[in-house]
Amino acid sequence: MKKYILAIMAGALCITLSGCQETPEESAVVSKVDGISEAVVCEPLKEGETRETDVPAHWEFEEKKSNDRVIIQADLKLGEQSIGNLPVIEMKSHELTQEELKGLIDYFTNGEELYTPQMVKKDVYQTVLDRISNKEGSYLQSAYSTSIAGIQKATREGMELAPEETPAPEKAEIGFYKKSEDPGVEAARSWLSAEPESTDTEDYFAADVGEGRTAHIEAERYNQEIDNDSSFLWMEGSDFIEEETIETEEMQSEYYSSFGMDTNGYAEKFHELADAYRKCMDEITLTEEEGKEQAEQVLEDLGIDGMGIVDSDRTVWFPKGACSESDGLGLGSDVLWQGELDKGLPGYLYSFSRSVEGLTSVSEGMAAEETVDSYVPPFQIETIAILITEEGVKYFEWDGMAEEVRTVTENTKLLPFEKIQEKLTDQIFYWYSGKGQSANDTTILEYDVINAKLQYTYITAYQEPKHAWLVPAWIFTVQESLGGNPLQELSYVINAYDGSVIGEAY
Repeated sequence: MKKYILAIMAGALCITLSGCQETPEESAVVSKVDGISEAVVCEPLKEGETRETDVPAHWEFEEKKSNDRVIIQADLKLGEQSIGNLPVIEMKSHELTQEELKGLIDYFTNGEELYTPQMVKKDVYQTVLDRISNKEGSYLQSAYSTSIAGIQKATREGMELAPEETPAPEKAEIGFYKKSEDPGVEAARSWLSAEPESTDTEDYFAADVGEGRTAHIEAERYNQEIDNDSSFLWMEGSDFIEEETIETEEMQSEYYSSFGMDTNGYAEKFHELADAYRKCMDEITLTEEEGKEQAEQVLEDLGIDGMGIVDSDRTVWFPKGACSESDGLGLGSDVLWQGELDKGLPGYLYSFSRSVEGLTSVSEGMAAEETVDSYVPPFQIETIAILITEEGVKYFEWDGMAEEVRTVTENTKLLPFEKIQEKLTDQIFYWYSGKGQSANDTTILEYDVINAKLQYTYITAYQEPKHAWLVPAWIFTVQESLGGNPLQELSYVINAYDGSVIGEAY
């Protein structure tokens, strides 16, 4: 589902065989004044050469804190993979040109006419209000009861600004303009307390495709003044739901139920819904590999190089009219209840990101406020998501467009894995400490490291705050459980050569 993805990183830690040689002091690739200490720089390895590491083939540890009320542990078979050079590469945001925008639009629209997006009509707001009043879908969940009054109030305010009927269609011209706002939608989403984006500059494009408006396009151009990113989105149909989204909502509903917060039987009803989605996903005849080949063909057709696949997820895609048309009004999770599964098509959502020496890059993680040696990147990791069904491509989203500036250093050492483990456990304990568990509370919180992988991510470039460095980093996914009940999954990203913690991007 658009913008409803909880990124859960999977994989195994990389193990290697031969040494990363010391860099002689007189021939250091970069010096400390250039932003990287000479101590972490390696001479480049020869083609096919790999390095030795201290990463365990089977990572197993347990650490207890706070009078044994916090258990941090890992029991992972990490496998053995070869690691060659680990360069650091400087990147900058790419300014999407009008020519590039037109090329992307032409590829996905096949010459269909473009029309300016229409405002959401009053009847859509009324549908949301009716679902709230009738306690349908997500509004049956008792845990959301404290938010309902605010959602209702904001939705009514939005409906007052909405038109009764749709105005005559107006054709759209390809170009960058000020962001067109729907005042009703803005008012209806005010309960989220999100700060409005800057829309004064002419860096946006939005359009519906064809007279039937069966597809939608959005684009944004990087502008240093507003500190944004270039992006492009094309989507056919009304929405799609990923299996990962279903699993996350199911886990949350079961948690609420286990603590007596589900007084309306929501968890049981959602479990039935989740099974229905999975049954639809099981009916796919397209193989995951076939879909991947189609997704990679899209990248090739568009001339997009240097991207590697990160993961894939099963989905159900809905054509126009077969899912919610509420445009993000009300509770986002309520969309899951409104999909007409008999009209849905199963598919796969493939995620790609920039690849460095065979290692893909991933988004940032969490960084506790108590952490001194932490930093955040200036912009998000460049990613591409492509949804493939048996009918072909249904969704393409390219975020954080970037371009390479230079190679800062061709190779870096890896910090001893024991040090990385210490950084991880410190971060987890900082997170726990922020919960403020009282001294009399004997509830046990468990933090299981369920996935770990060496990949790449961004940090702020040295003396270039608008640029980013792609650096090797350890990516950890941690399952937080309370009293034996799963709560959520936490992501931690730790710089592989100096142990600093990488937090959320601006």
